[in-house]
Amino acid sequence: MALARYILGIAEHREAGQLGSWLDRLEELHEDILATMEWSLEHDLELGARLASALYVFWQLRGHASEPRDFCDALLRRVGEHDPAVGRAGAVMHVGPDLVGRECHDRSEQPDQRVIDPV
Repeated sequence: MALARYILGIAEHREAGQLGSWLDRLEELHEDILATMEWSLEHDLELGARLASALYVFWQLRGHASEPRDFCDALLRRVGEHDPAVGRAGAVMHVGPDLVGRECHDRSEQPDQRVIDPV
């Protein structure tokens, strides 16, 4: 899908000193980003993982909190279906800190008290 490659290109290529214009451009493309996220779950999990990683700053600064959680949860489920080890590694490398933080907050635990089962 040409749109997916276009969106990924914009997301991954933020110019130094251009954060504001990069964020504004992504905001303009928000509907296309959502479509690309959905498309990647069915057609290109690697692109989806790259997109999730590239959009981390956008999601954090523009307050789209539920989108990355829902998307990353779905992405990790799909990746885990194909290769459980890759799914666990992706959780740790790409969204682990966010997911662990959310789970700790949801359970009122301290992050250093949480035990993660690597199996």
